[in-house]
Amino acid sequence: MELYLIISAVLLMIVLFTLLKLRLKFEISSERKELFLGLGRSGAIINFKNRSKIFSLFGFRVKEVFSQKKKKEKEKLENVIAKPKKKKKRKRDIKEAIKLLPGLSKVFFSYIIGLFSSLKIENLTGELKAGFNSPDITGMLFGYYHAVAASVPAIGRNTKFEPVWDEAILEGRVKGSIAIPLYRVIYLTFVLLIKLPLRELLKLAIGRKEGGQDG
Repeated sequence: MELYLIISAVLLMIVLFTLLKLRLKFEISSERKELFLGLGRSGAIINFKNRSKIFSLFGFRVKEVFSQKKKKEKEKLENVIAKPKKKKKRKRDIKEAIKLLPGLSKVFFSYIIGLFSSLKIENLTGELKAGFNSPDITGMLFGYYHAVAASVPAIGRNTKFEPVWDEAILEGRVKGSIAIPLYRVIYLTFVLLIKLPLRELLKLAIGRKEGGQDG
């Protein structure tokens, strides 16, 4: 019975890691400026318009926090907490850091490329309402849009251009969703940690006390 439960739990974890995705959603317009970052449909929504953070659980908004309130609480906390005592300075070997740079750059570059190659654009739409003082410029821009839309069908399907001929105006809206499978992030991060010279980095981070290297 216990073995059955363990196997079931492992299979459930595998399914969750396969299905769950880290997701980034954004919507930018004159009326709305929001950014969502989370796992699946749960995460934090940052509203740049009214400077608030909304916490979402399975798509339902459960809590809203305004930055002004947090700022006041932080100021009160800083006034109460005493200033920490100054610690002794530790020396770090710049030469060792320079030696590690080429290898670190290669490892992190590979990691970033792996993340970007795993990204999937789930949704991307845009609307533009534009007009210039000269109708000729408006017409030229409208013609360029149709040329690009004809060359790249995805742009034509997901974007809309509304020309305004009688006034100068520029309004728009961009909405999109980008996701990456959770298992890919875990796998790539695991490979990154294996390739990193962790011992050397730890020594470099700790540094030396006055009079010698620790350990």
